[in-house]
Amino acid sequence: MKNLKNIYLLQRDFENSTFYLFLSLAGYLVGVLFFFSPLFYPHVFVLLLIIPFLFLLIKENNILFVVLYFVFFMCLGVLRTSFTYNDYKGLVAGKGYISNFVRDKKYYKQATIRITDSTESIPAKIEARFSLKDDINIFDEITFLGEVKKLHRYKNIQSELAAYESLTNNKNILKISEYIINKRNVLLESLTKLRQKMIESFKENAGAGKDFFIEVLFGERVLDDNIRNIFNRTGTAHILSISGLHFTLTIFFSLLIVYSISLIIPSITDFLPRQILVVIFSIPMILTYAFLSGLSIPAMRAFLFFSLSTFFLVLFKKKCNSFNLLFLVAIILIINDPYVIANTSFQLSFMSVFALLISFKHMSFLVNGYGKSWIFKILNYFAGIVFLSLIITFFILPVLGSFSRLNFIASFFANPFIIPLFSFIILPFLFLSLPFSIFSTSLFAISLTIPNYGWKIIYSYLSFLNNLPSVYLDFDFNIMSLILYYSTIFVALIMPKKFKLIAIPTGLIAILLLYYPHKKETLLVFPDVGQGDCAVVKTEEGRIIFIDVGGNVWDEKLGSKVYLPLMKKLGAKKIDSVILSHSHPDHMKALNWLGNNFNIGRVFYNEDVILYDKEILINFGEIRVYILPGIKSEKQNNRSNWVLMEYKNYKILFTGDMEKDGIEKMLRKYKKLLNQKITIIKVPHHGSKSSFSEALYKRLTPEYAVITVGKENPWNLPSREVIQFFRRERIKYLRTDEDGEIIFNLNNGQVTTYRSYYNF
Repeated sequence: MKNLKNIYLLQRDFENSTFYLFLSLAGYLVGVLFFFSPLFYPHVFVLLLIIPFLFLLIKENNILFVVLYFVFFMCLGVLRTSFTYNDYKGLVAGKGYISNFVRDKKYYKQATIRITDSTESIPAKIEARFSLKDDINIFDEITFLGEVKKLHRYKNIQSELAAYESLTNNKNILKISEYIINKRNVLLESLTKLRQKMIESFKENAGAGKDFFIEVLFGERVLDDNIRNIFNRTGTAHILSISGLHFTLTIFFSLLIVYSISLIIPSITDFLPRQILVVIFSIPMILTYAFLSGLSIPAMRAFLFFSLSTFFLVLFKKKCNSFNLLFLVAIILIINDPYVIANTSFQLSFMSVFALLISFKHMSFLVNGYGKSWIFKILNYFAGIVFLSLIITFFILPVLGSFSRLNFIASFFANPFIIPLFSFIILPFLFLSLPFSIFSTSLFAISLTIPNYGWKIIYSYLSFLNNLPSVYLDFDFNIMSLILYYSTIFVALIMPKKFKLIAIPTGLIAILLLYYPHKKETLLVFPDVGQGDCAVVKTEEGRIIFIDVGGNVWDEKLGSKVYLPLMKKLGAKKIDSVILSHSHPDHMKALNWLGNNFNIGRVFYNEDVILYDKEILINFGEIRVYILPGIKSEKQNNRSNWVLMEYKNYKILFTGDMEKDGIEKMLRKYKKLLNQKITIIKVPHHGSKSSFSEALYKRLTPEYAVITVGKENPWNLPSREVIQFFRRERIKYLRTDEDGEIIFNLNNGQVTTYRSYYNF
């Protein structure tokens, strides 16, 4: 019975508690992934009823105990995930309450609804989207009418586990069309209004750094994309998140209040020790700040960490092991929402803290120092900051590299200066300014003097570093190299020196051996960009040409989700040319992101080409590219430039969004160039009926027709007439909404799609 009690209560005498906490988290993660894998057995969690009885018969040091312990938590992961998974799509009515903080996105408000009653079988907890005008708050009880939709997931070929693919593929959202608030939570409604009032005060009175202050205090993503990119590339984006430092400051101010009270009323400490008083004051304050900070994942991680450590300190008068506590918090968040595993904010937050905890035990030489003078102390401090930032950077590099390009040199020089400036000066003064944001506009403006100067220094310094020569760590990790990478880091930090001398070089060599150099191939890629147009050509020499750049207006992360992994896969460091067919956002909106993250040689805008009014020939090695100006028309679609590409036996035509009348004019205008068989044609205007011209296909007789289109788009594209024509004429057609990313190898004729690659 002792063993069973230890498992559930994690008592002090539980042997190897760090190991078992890590094992429980690993087992839970495997359970979540197992649920979405092809090997899933529907009633696997029945083992939950059997395993606890087996624990009574097995000793802790038995290998079978370890295996059953792992399986037990794996079954918990399977069971918890089964409560949230569903494949229903369509209209639904029901009742529920808002179970987390309501966030304003660019086009909608987002919150999670805990369903208490519904007309259809949907998960008890589902992400919902409301109108930006809706006035809702956490714990509001509502009766709603809405539609369950599947989120668009970009189907691009990357090195991801099939289970992870399925996990992200099966997340649905509930789009609310109508609702009635049955009951409001008065306390939380007042806190929401307080939070909004504080944010408005910063917007009106905080000066140039207002967006930065709002983001680091309240967790609202309001910074300009260009500024955010500077933080990402210089490796300082971590200061934009709510962290343990915020709650440390909250507790510090609680401590000041307690000492002030004890000075005024000394006798109070006869009844309640200062330690208990600090807890009494700090818990409500950190609860309030957790709410004001927006209940983001980093905020919840920091809040739970401090709350649980305080709980152990007060109840058991002992400090809890930080590693155990971190894993316990992770398990709590994962049990609450298994989909959080795929959240980059969750991954970065926990990996950063884990790296920080590991690093501390290796910092004794920096803490003790080599001298007692203040100069040595300052040098030791900065050496410690550099050491910590390097360890954290290496730990989070695979995750960070999945959505941004980190300039390693800029990061090396940025953190030792930015971290102390932000931690010891800017953030404490921002906390001091919070009460004034409610009561006194003049005092509030004065209290922001130092943070405003600090922001100017941070922005100027990071902008300077961002403009220095860049050293990007663009290593494209696959599953095997990822395992070796982290194994090498753990060996470097944990193992004895005699193992390090052998294991570290061996690990690094193995990683490099797994990193195959990019072949000298000519590739044509149609990435899945949702409802938009984009094609990318990579030449044998490694030159990159974009024909349109997409711009899914509902997704602000198109660059990090699609283009960054694609450029890594192609081994590309820059873009030689961008050719834009026309100025609609679904063809050119992502140009700003590309320009901020990669050097672009030349951009051909459609209006400039139309003004030139004659074809433009560009040679990229063996590839000949003709840019054909569109029609001078009032219709923006008919102003689409066409691009004709010739390489060996291939002739490829890109037609933008040209409509039927414009297509016929283009065929006449460029009769000489377009009087030949085309190998691949990019179907005009996502396969719409208004852009369907039989004359185009009859003259060019393409072998392949590629339709770039978003899944379940509101225009029901591609049209039935276009698809039926391709089938009747036996033209091989591919579409990004069904086939995902499409890759033509122009050297060996091989055609690869996401669907064929993953065998879905």
